[in-house]
This record gives sequence, C-alpha cells and structure tokens, in this order.
Amino acid sequence: MSRTLETIVNTHVPSLLGAIRNHPPGREYIFTWSKFKPNIGSGFGVHWWVADDQPFYDFIFELTELEPTLLDRYSLDEAVKSLTDVIQENLNDFDLTPFLGLREHRMSLIECASPAGLEAVASEILGLVNTSGRAVLLFPVRGLRPESDIAAEDLIWITPSAPRQLVESLRQISDPRLTFDRFPPFIDSAGVPLKPEDSMLGLIANGLEGGSRALQRLAGALCLSLPYRDAALKSADTPIGATAVLFCDGRIEIRELGPFLPRLMRPKVLPKELIDRMRGFLKPRSTPKRDNRFRVALQFLSLGWILTGDQSFMNWFIAIDALFGKKGGWEKAIKNGVDNRLSALNARSGDRIDLLMDIRHDLLHGRCSSVSSSEKYLPYRKRFKNDPLKDIFVILRECLILEP
Repeated sequence: MSRTLETIVNTHVPSLLGAIRNHPPGREYIFTWSKFKPNIGSGFGVHWWVADDQPFYDFIFELTELEPTLLDRYSLDEAVKSLTDVIQENLNDFDLTPFLGLREHRMSLIECASPAGLEAVASEILGLVNTSGRAVLLFPVRGLRPESDIAAEDLIWITPSAPRQLVESLRQISDPRLTFDRFPPFIDSAGVPLKPEDSMLGLIANGLEGGSRALQRLAGALCLSLPYRDAALKSADTPIGATAVLFCDGRIEIRELGPFLPRLMRPKVLPKELIDRMRGFLKPRSTPKRDNRFRVALQFLSLGWILTGDQSFMNWFIAIDALFGKKGGWEKAIKNGVDNRLSALNARSGDRIDLLMDIRHDLLHGRCSSVSSSEKYLPYRKRFKNDPLKDIFVILRECLILEP
C-alpha cells in the first residue's frame, strides 16, 4: 500500500528541517520545540548525528511513491542536490521564507513543525524537486530546418528568424537576451552565426540526465523519418556538442550534452508530413515492455548515427539487441526477431543478421580490429553484394519503422 504524504512528512521532514536550521549533513544536530499553555509547561527536543546525505536520499525515494516518474526525469543526485543547494544558501536564516518561496506570509521553523506547516514544507519541497530543473534544451542543426517553426513540450524546432516569444511561452518568462540567429542563442554572446537553412532543435526537459536521453531519442526519431539516402549521407565533420539549457527559473547554461545529430550532406527543408512521422516514432508503443525496448533502441540508433565505422556498427547492434535480445539464447532471439519483422521485405534477412552477428562477435571479442578485418567480411560482401555497415543500418531502421 502506498504511503501517504502525511506519513512521509512525519518520517523525514523533521530531519530535513534540522539540517536547514543548523548545519549541513555530517554534523551534530539539536532541534528544540517548546509550547506553553496556561499552568502547563511542555517541551520537546531532539539531538542526533547525521553522517551523510542519507536523510535526503531517503526523502527523495519516498517522494517517488507520490511522483513515480520523478527519477525518470532526474538522477538521484540531481534531485538531492536541488534540495541541498537551497538548504546551504539558507543555513543561517531562521526564517524559511526564501527556501519555501512563500509570498503570502513568513513562516518560521517552529511554524513549520506544526502538522499544517509540515504539510506545507513537504508540498513546497516536492514542487521544488519537480520544477527546479525544468528547462528548454536546444542544440544547433546545420543544413536542416522545418517548414515552419514548432514550439511544443515534446518538440521545439525553430529557424534563425523565429521570434523569441515562442520559447518564452514554454518557459513562462520573458527573456530579452534570446535570439536564434546564432549559437549560443543570446544577444550578447560571441556565437556562431546560423544560416537561413540552419535551425535549433530541442524540447522541454525536467533534469539534464533525462533530457539528454530524450534528445537522443528525438535524434533517433529524426533518423527514422528521413529517407535512407538522406540519413546515410553525412559529413565526417565533428558536429557541435554544446546544448543551450534555458531553465524555466531564468538561469541559462551551456552544457556539453551532445552531439546528437551528424551534419547531413543534403540541405533539406522538412515538410509537416515528415515531422508528423518523426513525432509518431516518439509515441508509446504497443506495450510498456515494447515501448521501453523501442526507446533504448532509438537512443543507440542516434549514437551510431553521429559516429562512424566500427563504433556505428557496434552501437547499431546494441540497438538491435535492445529490440529483440533475451538473456540466454540471445542470438536465436535476435535472428528470429529480425526474420519475423523483415521477412516480408527481404526473404534473406535472417541469413544476413546471422552473418552480421559473426562479425560482431569477432570485433567484440578481439578477433579482429575492425569490421573490414573480420574473416566474415569478404564472405558477406560476396554473398549479399553490400557492405555490412550499410546493411546493419538498413536492418535496424526497418525493424524500428515496423515496430507496432
């Protein structure tokens, strides 16, 4: 049975309040509370030692019962840090108003210790954890742009001439520093100018770790939506890895979260139909289990897309394993999965993946130094008249496109 907010509050908030009022974790804490009535004196005191951040970790874990997706959007350390950063800033302030963000009235530590106060503290902390990392994530895309600007939580794709109000509406704050004709996208930055055929791609995220994975899936969905030749023709130039992080509380950072996309050789304006197809790949699959496999496979598809050669080959094989692999007998599971998925398109798909797995074994276990030096490479080229690296890309794309 799920624990209620009240039981979580009673278990953890007094410890957190002690940390807020006195010292950072790792010291001795003394927390006292006195209440007097006519002719009756009463008092309450707690004296304890906390050696590390465990109370904060415990509190976050229990909050996930109320907010199950909390740690999907944050790493555990990010969630705890969002609490401890504010706590550290207010250690010497008996008034907890700065921490709680209260505007109607001021709330002291003793007021927080009442049942209603504890409820308010827990609510504010939960709100802090859920929103303090919320941000718009944007990275530059060369030679690829949408037919018209898009600004939604799951997809932001804007051209250099886009009005800043598009992103301001998502952040719910006005920010005159923003401009999208350069990267980083700030008026006072010595950024790299963006050409009319360029754009910025991103989304709204809660936490950078979950946001980075979401951007990988976004890139994977774009890879699937493009025609094969457009996706396969990419430059050897190293793409920009920086991402603009526009926090919804007004903070701005530049982080090396990427790169997420290769630089494609064919400049292209993407019509609405293609972008709708791309967004379709980001929707949940037929079952939660299949959806999780599909999401992981999208991430490794995008990782292989920005790399080259052997690294692409291995990442794309990990994606196929994510789709079909099983613990014990994984080779048979992958062969059957690919064969069942693609047999209508290619009667020899099972034979292809069988030989591709042999090449993967040679590379993974050190029997060769590259795909082309595997003893199975030439037999593959002669039998199927194609390069293994190209074939694994085609097979993975088709398997993902046909995922129900």
